[in-house]
Amino acid sequence: MNTKYHQVRLLEKNLNFFNIVAAIGGFGNHIRWLVLLDPLYQFVMIPECNHKQKYIDLMGPDWPSYEQYMKSDWSGISSDIKIEVTNLMEDDCIVFDTLEKKINFIQTNIYHESRTWNNWLWYEWQYRIACNKIISLIHNTELEDYDKNIKTLTLTIDPQLAYHCYVKFNNNLNNRPPSDFMRTVRKNNIAAINEAKTNTNIKIFDANIVYQPVLDRVFYKNLVDYLGISDLYFEANEIHQLWYSAQKRSEKEFVRDITALYK
Repeated sequence: MNTKYHQVRLLEKNLNFFNIVAAIGGFGNHIRWLVLLDPLYQFVMIPECNHKQKYIDLMGPDWPSYEQYMKSDWSGISSDIKIEVTNLMEDDCIVFDTLEKKINFIQTNIYHESRTWNNWLWYEWQYRIACNKIISLIHNTELEDYDKNIKTLTLTIDPQLAYHCYVKFNNNLNNRPPSDFMRTVRKNNIAAINEAKTNTNIKIFDANIVYQPVLDRVFYKNLVDYLGISDLYFEANEIHQLWYSAQKRSEKEFVRDITALYK
């Protein structure tokens, strides 16, 4: 799959919106996938295209306006028209409306056997912009603006671990030497902890415990309790194990490929 997904149509109007703040290499994207398993998050990912023009071109006389459709406002619209609209408009979309579909999608498109060091970020960016419209992920607490008036889950991480996990995916570390990369992670940790002291909307989670084969039960329980979402540990752990396997596979294949290249 090489399509980027930039737009989102919400299927539920009362989502639990919050932020995730994590350093680069701090597992923020992974935590977001685990949270999105919750039944509360029902939405459609729309591919990067002129979706509105497609809607106008296909629009029947009894269809809702495009704006109503994007808001999932079906008031006054028959069930037959709703089915017609969704079938025609979402044949190339990704629908997240059941736990089964979410798990299948993540297994097939996110943490699959082909996910490795040289395509990790490429896959991530297929869905990151769309996911940001559901749960905002911010990488740098010092440079990025975000809504500090809603719940913010902030992940701190040991700078050496962040470096260890990220360098295989982006070996120039966003054009900075390793010492500067780790210094930035350390500064981000300190800034987040200091901000949490004065803002009750911010809660700090230690992400170091995430990097292990089995999802830590206490970490996950604290996570779902803070966010007020369903405890789906069995399913989340299933996804987590796929993620960890993909991380370790990427490390092994990174060393193999680079060694072969420069032997």
